Amino acid sequence: MFGVNLRYRYPFYAAMVGSGLAAAFIAFFNVNATALGAAGLVGIASIRAGDWGMYSVGMLISFVVAFSVAIVLGLREKAKA
Repeated sequence: MFGVNLRYRYPFYAAMVGSGLAAAFIAFFNVNATALGAAGLVGIASIRAGDWGMYSVGMLISFVVAFSVAIVLGLREKAKA
């Protein structure tokens, strides 16, 4: 986190936007876990079997949005320099 995210700032902002949108999606579709556990791809083990699809879509949203925002912000910062 300290080596890249806080030095360049835009990867950190991109991760926050991506995870926020994915969390909103997952909350909107009421995805529930049976136990507390790890998050992300490993966390699918703690998600109810009926919610795996929406959880997977939420993880895909998180990845795509964070990647896209990081690219856009990185290109904007590169253009300023």
